[in-house]
Amino acid sequence: APHPIDPSITNYAIKNILENVVGKELNFNGINDYAKLQFEVTYLPIYSTRIKTHKQCVMGVRKRTLAYNQGANFIESSLYGEHLKGIVARLGNIEKTYTYHLAYLSDIPKTGMRFDENYFISAVSIEYLPTYIKCTLSLSKDFNRLSQYVEISSNQRMWEVSEKQVRERESVFTDYVLITKDPDKSANSSLFALRYKTIVDLLFKSTCFPVSAVEIHTYSKEKPLSTTCSLPVVSSAMGNSMMFSFKFADNYSAGSKSINKKTTNIEGFWTDYVSYCDYYGNFYYINIRFLMGTLEYSSMHEHDGAFVFPACDIYSGSNPCFETSADGSASIKYRKDNREIPSITYQISAVTDNDKLIIGSALMSNCCAVTRNKKDLELYVFYHLLDSVDSKIDLTGATKIDAEIEIDSNYIQLPSSIFGMAWALITKPDSTYITVVDEDEKEITQEIKTGGELVLGANEPLRSQKYYFSMQQNIYD
Repeated sequence: APHPIDPSITNYAIKNILENVVGKELNFNGINDYAKLQFEVTYLPIYSTRIKTHKQCVMGVRKRTLAYNQGANFIESSLYGEHLKGIVARLGNIEKTYTYHLAYLSDIPKTGMRFDENYFISAVSIEYLPTYIKCTLSLSKDFNRLSQYVEISSNQRMWEVSEKQVRERESVFTDYVLITKDPDKSANSSLFALRYKTIVDLLFKSTCFPVSAVEIHTYSKEKPLSTTCSLPVVSSAMGNSMMFSFKFADNYSAGSKSINKKTTNIEGFWTDYVSYCDYYGNFYYINIRFLMGTLEYSSMHEHDGAFVFPACDIYSGSNPCFETSADGSASIKYRKDNREIPSITYQISAVTDNDKLIIGSALMSNCCAVTRNKKDLELYVFYHLLDSVDSKIDLTGATKIDAEIEIDSNYIQLPSSIFGMAWALITKPDSTYITVVDEDEKEITQEIKTGGELVLGANEPLRSQKYYFSMQQNIYD
C-alpha cells in the first residue's frame, strides 16, 4: 500500500488474526514489530512458460523444431507433456506400407497393434474381393503417423513491433541428461552447473525440498555488477523434461519491497520497487542461481533499511541446485533493453543414444527438484515388449525383481534376471482408501491409486546393465 500501516492495529491483534487463519499458535521468532512481517498467499493454477520437447533417442537424429499450441490454449500440464512426447516421437520416422491377401475376417489386424519390435499399425485399409480380402497396413514407429509440416504465418515481423510498447520476452535455456551405456560419454558440459551432488543423486537418491527460489545477478556491458535480487520459482515436470520458471514484474522492477521511512513528521513502512536493471532499463549479462529449500519462518533479509521478500536466506537449509556461475561473474549474454520483461525458463531434458531404452515421464516428475512426494522405485521384468508411449505400466503377468539397484555418483547398475523380454523401473504402486458420503447420505469407500508410472524401461532382457548419466549442453553436434 502507498501509505503507512494503520498504527491502531496492535501486534497482539495481528497475531490473533494470523493464528485464526492457520489454526495454530505462531512464533514470530523475536520479531516484535508486526509491520516487519511480510507474507503473501498465491495460488498458481495457470502459468506461462515455453518448453522444448525432444525425441528421447538422439542416435542419428537431426535437429528439428515444431511450433505447437500456437493458439495459446489452456492446457493440463501432465497430459500435454504426454501428448508432446508422442508428437515429437514421430518426427523423422519412416512409414511402411504392406498389402496382404487374407482368407478370414478374424485375420484382419487392429489399429494400434504391435507389428514387430519397432513398428505399430497406424492404419488399416480393407477391400473385400470375391475369393479373398485385400488388406493394406500402414506402419509407423511409436504409434504415430508421419508428421505433416504446415507453415505458420502468424509470427510478428520486426516492422510490426512497436518501438514504444513493452513486450514480454520468453527465454528457454536447455541442458540435457544423456543416458548411455558408453562411459566415455559421461563427461559433463552443461550451461548450468549442478551444485547439489550429482544428477544421479538428484534423480534417484535425494529427498530434499524442490527448487523454490532464484537468486539473480545482472551486469552491464563492461561487466560491473548492476543489481542483485531474488524471485520465487515455479517448478514443474512435463514429458521427459523438468522446468524452472520465473518472471520479472515489469521492464524495470522485479517486484516490491517494504522500506522503513522516517522523516520529521512521519514514520512508517512504505512500498518500494526492486530494480533489476540499470537507470535506462538495460542489462547485458545475467547470472542465475536456483535454490532448493522451504519457507519455514517469518524472518526477512534486511539490507540498507529495506526488507526484501523473497530473500534467499529465508529458505531454511536452502542449497544451491543449478547455477550459471559459482563465483558470481557474468555468465550468460542476455542483452535486455528497456522495452522487455524477461520471463526465463531453465529446462532439463532426458535423452538417450540407446534405441532399446524407454525414458518414462516419472524420471523427471518423481525428481525431488520438482516434487515433495518422491516415491520409491520398483523393478519388474515382462514377458512381452513394452509400448514406448505409455506412461502407466500394466503389471499383469510381470515379475518383481527384489535385487538391489546399485546407484553410484554417475551411473546406475541394474541386476540380472534369467526371465523376461523387457524390464521397467517404475514408481511404487500404492492405494489410498477414503470414505465419502453420496447425495443419499450413504458412505462409499473409494480407492485412489498412485504410482505405477514408468521411470526407465527397455525392450531387452535384464542383464546387469549399467547406465551412465551426464549433463550435456548440446546433443546435436
